[in-house]
Amino acid sequence: MMSRSRKINLKVHFVETGYIAFLLLVFFVIFVSINNSRPHGRIVIPLKDSGVPDVSTLKPRNILKLKLDKDDRLMVEGEQIPIDQLKGVAKEFIDNPNNEPNKPLKGERNIPYFGPMIITLQHIIYFEYDRQTSFGAYMNVRKELKRAYFELRDELSREKWQKKYKTLLPDEKKAVLMIYPQQIFEKMN
Repeated sequence: MMSRSRKINLKVHFVETGYIAFLLLVFFVIFVSINNSRPHGRIVIPLKDSGVPDVSTLKPRNILKLKLDKDDRLMVEGEQIPIDQLKGVAKEFIDNPNNEPNKPLKGERNIPYFGPMIITLQHIIYFEYDRQTSFGAYMNVRKELKRAYFELRDELSREKWQKKYKTLLPDEKKAVLMIYPQQIFEKMN
């Protein structure tokens, strides 16, 4: 008896391969975008129906107004300053170390790991920028504000635990975030 040769059909099914690749891509995007449980330090500010934060409940001393105009000039409380000085101004406002009457109100709060502490109770950095502001200037302002919060948190961590903020345990980070929560509202004109 003669053996029949059977050919094996090895066609690549590109449509099915495309579906698999698409499903893997969707899985990757969903997996990467899942919110993890690490504290991020940002607090959502209550909004009115118009999308503007309800700052009517806050005293003017608790709001730091920043404005970046179309020519990339930064105004802090109506006074022009270079962007590289913003970090120092923001740190002074957020922490209010001397409890100045024109800066955020301070009061006592019981913070885990710290016990009773005098901290700023409410503060908002209200960042308004023009539609024609350059992306570079906008990002520089954001970077300086982020650095201000990070430095305050890092200084406190080093003082309390002699460790950098980013090396703290999750519960320790949460305690530091209770003292220095990031509260920035941005508005584009």
